[in-house]
Amino acid sequence: ARTERGLARHGIFSLLDVHQDLYNERFEGEGFPDWAVVGDAATIPAEPKQGFPANYLGMEALNRAFDNFWMNEPDAAERPLRGSFAAMWKQIAKRFKGRGHVLGYNLLNEPWPGSQYPSCTSNAGCPGFDTQFLEPFSERVIAAIRKVDRRSLVWYAPLLLFDFGADTSHGDTGDPNAGFAFNMYCLGEVFPDQVGTIGDGSCETGYDLTLDNAEEQSAETGDALLLTEFAATDDLATVERVAELADQRMIGWQQWHYCDCRDPTTTGTGLQSLVSNPHKPPRGENLNRGKLLVSSRPYPRATSGTPRSYSFVRAKRRFELRYSTTAPDGKRRARRLPTEVFLPPVHYGDGYRVNVKGAEVVSPHGARVLKLKRHRAAKRVSVVVRPPRAR
Repeated sequence: ARTERGLARHGIFSLLDVHQDLYNERFEGEGFPDWAVVGDAATIPAEPKQGFPANYLGMEALNRAFDNFWMNEPDAAERPLRGSFAAMWKQIAKRFKGRGHVLGYNLLNEPWPGSQYPSCTSNAGCPGFDTQFLEPFSERVIAAIRKVDRRSLVWYAPLLLFDFGADTSHGDTGDPNAGFAFNMYCLGEVFPDQVGTIGDGSCETGYDLTLDNAEEQSAETGDALLLTEFAATDDLATVERVAELADQRMIGWQQWHYCDCRDPTTTGTGLQSLVSNPHKPPRGENLNRGKLLVSSRPYPRATSGTPRSYSFVRAKRRFELRYSTTAPDGKRRARRLPTEVFLPPVHYGDGYRVNVKGAEVVSPHGARVLKLKRHRAAKRVSVVVRPPRAR
């Protein structure tokens, strides 16, 4: 709660995420408490220890821990596991209800189907598991949250294998304020032994499958999309490529990750993160400036109408945005409601030029947030932002 308040003071939104990787420390992971490791998962040797993410495929005890969770087995105090999970979320929602800078509640990061996973390693995913276990789980947790918070966004997630192109059969939760939160990685880089089961191992093929499946989920349910994790790498070309793909689809994203923060499933200190030590200023050796340059990108944070496309060419520092002045509901928003475009100082610290058609700039010269007010008769607006010395 203290961290969320501190970020909010700086205008930063927080997504509250129940994050798990490999379930629990017993399996070289994190997330669930020790008392949630029940039954044979607590007694079977946690072997072989191959680390993250390989333990998902080879450690029986880990898969049994997930099996027991999905079967709603009781803990030592005879509390059903999924019931306790829903009760936990109810308390979280009660604590954070009404916080203006809370982006919502992400129910569970990368759910894993447990021992059933071999039947899920195909482009079709795991329809039986999704409909029998995952969707009812999401609905139960959402119902618990709605007892104390009826307005905040709730983000449900597909199985981990969705990251690599496997489809989901998670249906519509029926909640008008629900969103679909998914991660995206390259199968050939994370699970090379599974290449051929989902896609062809090509990163581009996998990315297209994942993004197509996400957009299909949104079309079927009406739920918003959020790419909540990618870029667990220092390969800057990969980081930039995924960000570009998300921009092409106009899908908002969050990146893995800001700091090392003693995460047990991150490979090596100083790898993957933007800063090594969050308690020190983000500069010098504490900052991965190369990753910052490809990660901090301009984007429309609020559109008075319907966005049609946006893109950023980092080498030229050129950002383009096109949008209709008609909102998705077919209505036109009041002219007093501006379109807002975030322009990161790491790219526009020396200022910028704006060429706009169909609107006028109403923000101060050089402002970090560019504000546009549409012309009265304008049906479409186009914006180009370039560095001040661009021709």
